[in-house]
Amino acid sequence: MKPTSRHGLSYGAVRVALAKIIHLHSDLPAVVRENRDGHCSTNKSTVPIGNYMNDNTVGIEEKTERESKRICSSKHFPQKKLTKDEGCYVSSVNQCQRGSLSLLDATSLYKDGRCGGELAPRSAWNAASTLYTSITQTHGPGRGLLMPGVSQITKEVILEQIESEAESLGVEVCMAAKSMIMALVKLLAHLVQEGKHYLSDMEGLITTTHFLMSRKILSTSDIGEQFLKEPAFLKLPLVCIWRFSSIGVVSLEQIIKSLHDSKHTSLSVVEDLVHLVLYEKENPMNTSAVSEILAVLICIVYEPAKDKCVSLSKFANRVLTSLTERLLNHVLYNKVKKGLNLSSQESGDQHSHVKSSPKEKVSKSSDDSIERSTIKVMNIYELVLNNISISTQALEAYCSSQLVQVLTHRPELHLGRVLRNQENWRSTQANTTLSAWMWKLVVALGYEAALNTLDLVVTNEEVNWACILTLVATALNCHRQTVTVLKRMIQRNIQRGCEDQDMESLVIGFLFARHASQEGRHIFPTYSLWFSALFATESGSPVANKQAFVFLIQFLTDLVPHEPAYCLRAHLTNQIFTPKGCKEILSDYCYLAKARLQELREKLEDCSIEHQSLKTKNKVAEEVESAVKHFSETGKIANFILEASIFRKPHFRSAFLPALLIPRQLPDVPDARAKLIGALHSAGKISFNMYSSYIEACQKESSDLLTGVFIDVTQDITVEEPIIELSTMLQELVDEATSNQDESTATSPLVLPCLSRISGKIEEMMKLSDSMLKDVKYLTVDARKFNPKMVPYQVIQKIMETVGKLCLISSPDKSAKRRPDFLSQFVSLISSSVTLQCALFTYLIHNVKIGQQGELCKDQIENYGVILSELWKIEGLFLPIIEASAPDQQPQYFFRLFLDKLKLHSRQASIFACSIMDSWLQWSLMEEENVPPQLLHLYCCLAPRLPLIYNDQACSRLYFNKYNILSQKHKISLEKWIIFELQSTWEDTPIDVRQTYLKCRLLQDFVSSSDTLKDNQNPDSMSIDNLIIEMVFAFLKIGLKQPNSNEILMLIQSLAQDNLNPTSICLLEEWHRHHTEGTAGDISVLSFMSICGCLPSSLFLRADRLIQLSEALKILVNQILVASQDIQMNLHDTIFLFSSVLSAAAAPGIKNLQVQHCFMPLRTAIMFHWESLGSFSESHNNIIRRHSCLESLWNIMKIENKKTLTFLTEEESGIRLLALCLQQSVSEKEMNDLISVVDTTYYIKWLLAYLGLQQMRGSIPLFPDGKGLASDFKEQDKRVITACQKALNTFLAISQPTKIVKNIFPSMTETHLASKSVPTALVFILLYNNVMPCNSVGEVKILNQFELLLQCHIFHSYRYDSQKSSGENSLSLKAHSAGNSDSPNLEYLTELNQKIFLYLQQKMSSKMLTKLSKETVLKCESEMISAIKFKIQSKEN
Repeated sequence: MKPTSRHGLSYGAVRVALAKIIHLHSDLPAVVRENRDGHCSTNKSTVPIGNYMNDNTVGIEEKTERESKRICSSKHFPQKKLTKDEGCYVSSVNQCQRGSLSLLDATSLYKDGRCGGELAPRSAWNAASTLYTSITQTHGPGRGLLMPGVSQITKEVILEQIESEAESLGVEVCMAAKSMIMALVKLLAHLVQEGKHYLSDMEGLITTTHFLMSRKILSTSDIGEQFLKEPAFLKLPLVCIWRFSSIGVVSLEQIIKSLHDSKHTSLSVVEDLVHLVLYEKENPMNTSAVSEILAVLICIVYEPAKDKCVSLSKFANRVLTSLTERLLNHVLYNKVKKGLNLSSQESGDQHSHVKSSPKEKVSKSSDDSIERSTIKVMNIYELVLNNISISTQALEAYCSSQLVQVLTHRPELHLGRVLRNQENWRSTQANTTLSAWMWKLVVALGYEAALNTLDLVVTNEEVNWACILTLVATALNCHRQTVTVLKRMIQRNIQRGCEDQDMESLVIGFLFARHASQEGRHIFPTYSLWFSALFATESGSPVANKQAFVFLIQFLTDLVPHEPAYCLRAHLTNQIFTPKGCKEILSDYCYLAKARLQELREKLEDCSIEHQSLKTKNKVAEEVESAVKHFSETGKIANFILEASIFRKPHFRSAFLPALLIPRQLPDVPDARAKLIGALHSAGKISFNMYSSYIEACQKESSDLLTGVFIDVTQDITVEEPIIELSTMLQELVDEATSNQDESTATSPLVLPCLSRISGKIEEMMKLSDSMLKDVKYLTVDARKFNPKMVPYQVIQKIMETVGKLCLISSPDKSAKRRPDFLSQFVSLISSSVTLQCALFTYLIHNVKIGQQGELCKDQIENYGVILSELWKIEGLFLPIIEASAPDQQPQYFFRLFLDKLKLHSRQASIFACSIMDSWLQWSLMEEENVPPQLLHLYCCLAPRLPLIYNDQACSRLYFNKYNILSQKHKISLEKWIIFELQSTWEDTPIDVRQTYLKCRLLQDFVSSSDTLKDNQNPDSMSIDNLIIEMVFAFLKIGLKQPNSNEILMLIQSLAQDNLNPTSICLLEEWHRHHTEGTAGDISVLSFMSICGCLPSSLFLRADRLIQLSEALKILVNQILVASQDIQMNLHDTIFLFSSVLSAAAAPGIKNLQVQHCFMPLRTAIMFHWESLGSFSESHNNIIRRHSCLESLWNIMKIENKKTLTFLTEEESGIRLLALCLQQSVSEKEMNDLISVVDTTYYIKWLLAYLGLQQMRGSIPLFPDGKGLASDFKEQDKRVITACQKALNTFLAISQPTKIVKNIFPSMTETHLASKSVPTALVFILLYNNVMPCNSVGEVKILNQFELLLQCHIFHSYRYDSQKSSGENSLSLKAHSAGNSDSPNLEYLTELNQKIFLYLQQKMSSKMLTKLSKETVLKCESEMISAIKFKIQSKEN
């Protein structure tokens, strides 16, 4: 390929430079001699590099100076002193780049001996620099080596020059290419070290390398090995190395191993990763690089392997540990070690520094609270969690190790400071980056495993309390069951602390309880309620003995100076169980706590009466529980109740009975409590009036629960008051959030109390209805029961409105919504009530139906998107649901059901679905939150269709504005896209527009460019060939019976017609890879043939692999026969497979033997359909005549005579005779002549196979009855029965039954239904001879027929026993006769046995029985043998 004239001079320079590089690597001694002589073959003039750059170069360098320094600093080379040789070289290169020194002048420094060392490598560097400068001159300043925009021309020129130089030097082209690539790698490493802008050069080098690999000039293994041995390659930034791995040159595993083997320190790897994580989040390529590198490191450390290298594992572990440590230092303290700030050590260079953080670093001695990070960094735990290459075992081990490291990172906080500033680490105030990391760790490990790890760490390690408390707050907001596990942990630690007098355990328990209570009542009880529930009663209190109580009070006394007021108030206002002799100790603590409250100017209300009342109520409640438990275990009334009813009547009547007879909803089946009340009433301990009042009260309670809060507001004025109170509280929350809009300040301290008050009010309003749903495991949702007048739905409506207000007022300009920090906590209030959960889900599903009718405004849809986004983040707090219309389905989380409800059956429904998903995604992307993959998949499939179908772009604006972000976050699989397109409506869109859209979508999202193996933006892209194959099998997996199946079939046809290289596709080979012989009988093979029948036959077989594919074709034919349950393949499949063979046979160089091997599996079907293939064979006459195996068969079959059948196999002649019998294409005399020259048994076999299939289909009965039988059959079936009867009688008259049994009976492994049904059809024919009137039959025929009946009975009995022993279920006679199974069952065998006994009695004489084959008789069942012997002996006597 010659370059154009305007590039002639520049490409000439490129060629000269390349020749120099190749020459230097191929013949180093010649280069040395050349430099010593002072002659340079590349260019005899001295041209400074600076003269190659035009005026625009300076501007571009200024523009990219900051980025270059930043990118340079991302690769931190070990700081070492340069040798004299290296220093001189660097200095000379710098002068060359500044234009003050020419390349030859720089080279002369080596020639004159002013710089020692080898000359060839330095000359190589200069030649590579010449190449770089020449290309820069050709394509403009700032353009890198072999950039994508000029890659095609440049690559062809380089390839041409490489081939020319290799030929002139007498070396292989691959050696020359490898030399050039390695020189460019060194040049790239130098650009990086010098802080130059290298990204474009890197992409050009990668493109060139891949181009040479795709042309098979470079071997992947060879060039990869050279890269790994090259120190300059290993010193490149991680992003560069990862890009090389992405094109398959080397793997990341090999790179990590090479870094380890080369004694490479883990520091440089960590520095690169730290920089990428902290400052390169916005670059998707860097995100992918970090994800894959972390995945490799995790697999090295945590994947079990027999040949695991311990030192390599330690190296990778050091990288992971150091990375986490550095990131935590930055996120928690806003500073990075000085190692991140690099300074160039070369003379004449300016020091370059990397800013550690936008904020000033915090002094070590400072006692201020940890500041929240303002830099948005990558969430490394999210990356590894979403990386499917990491196994579950390795992921859990890594996350567990990371959680321990995070929790123990720099334990510097003292307990006093933690107690004073504990609120700084609740979920609304904690470090957002740390909270996001903790969230992903909890998701990866599971809330229970995460809290177990937390318990172990705080018990055995020095910990970072900021991280510990952040984890507690995050875990509580992550999953609804976390609170249960945390309560157990708290109680366990307090119990252990009191019993063992372990101060540390007490600290952990109380600290966790206080921190959890700060999350709000909707998540965890208030500290006062928790303290009362734990310490109020003797049975549950961990301080039931004096020693433990004294230790607890001493602990609380020590904490008084550090306690917040709400904790002191909780200790004073709640009754603590006090052992005997400890009241004075408690009084001393109370006095001290009250004094501390006075210092804090806090008031304490006198609640002693309430305490006493509570104590009494608790004691009576314990008595009631004990009585009920005793009755449930023994069925008898406890003695202490009977004694109290006699000796303590006041207590029994005024305290015990009222507590026992509290009204409740009575269960349908009386429980222990109800039975105890009945027993006491029967015993006269409960009066009739009291018992009647109790029953009436319970009935009223049930009635109230049925209506409860579900009361029409207009019917009861008292219901309006809670709604009004709740509305007031919600407005207070909005007002409080409005008063705190400054971005620099934290959430208002009054917001959390507002949330707690709202939570308490909701709990109060929903108490009765929630009591009915106390132990439910899932919710049943029925949108038809939606009633806006019911209180739960009013509460949900108020919350929805408040969410919209909060998001709007949080925005500074009020024109766009912004998320308040406490929004997730506010929405999670709904999870505290099961009734509200059910109401919320019913409300949302109901509004989906309204939205699909176009009755929701834009603001309402946007508000739903916000709610759905927030609910997705806290999904674990809500119960799973099922639909009332599908009660048998498995419970699932709401979002899967919600997305299923977004129907796309009409214009308005599609627009609504897209609009609500658009709002959801915009909110999530704005907050950089994750979204459900199903949502992204559905949106990315739907959004681009709507402008085409409905001309509506408003609901798809996010897709077109942020396509790159969406495609980077979620890659739609081809199978899911096809599923969507198969079910979505097109309405009246023209077919050509549909096909154009589908084809463009495929090419954009799934097809790679022609000159790259993988598209950089779409690593999962594929070639057209692979796309056709993937579409065929994805379509096959989904199924053909879909609304838009024709559209997808037309799309596949279009792609196949446009394919320029059809020989690279082999559908048969792909089918064989997916469906081996073990899956014979899978009916999907019929769908596969239906799809293939719509495609060009040239795609089915590859001409160069006909012999290898002949076995696969044989298996496929057998699978078709089994799946179709027919005598042979249908005509359509036969023609397609035959045309595929002919298409392959038409290829040049194909020999007769190859065609013969591939044609053999089709011969039987061709014999069966021969008459229908006449016109087809004529149209392919030229190809048939090219191969003797085809031509000879066609010449023979054109003349149907005796000679024809002698050239066919026995199976082929049998199926051919069956076809002639079915079609009546020859006379009876000609048919008899043809039968006379073949083995009759195979003809009989195919006749019986046909009849057996008719029996399976119900056209012919299993046994003949003899009454009007012949008139009930179709003419074709009559003809076959007559032919089979005639052929069988003729055969039995002259041959033994054993021969026919051997030839026609199927094996136990037979899968073809027609062949398996032969014994059943044979029974019918044999009995048919006995039932229908016919001429006299000789004894020999009768004997042979009887023996065949015995053989059929033996065969069926053996098959039945085999199936029974293998556990297969026997089928009913109805199923058997209906054709659902060819397997014998007990009813069939019983009737067959009766028919044989009748035949034995009526037809068989004792003389004939003596001639039976002994082998046959011995195989019979014992009853049959006895019957035969009895008849023989009776005649003899």
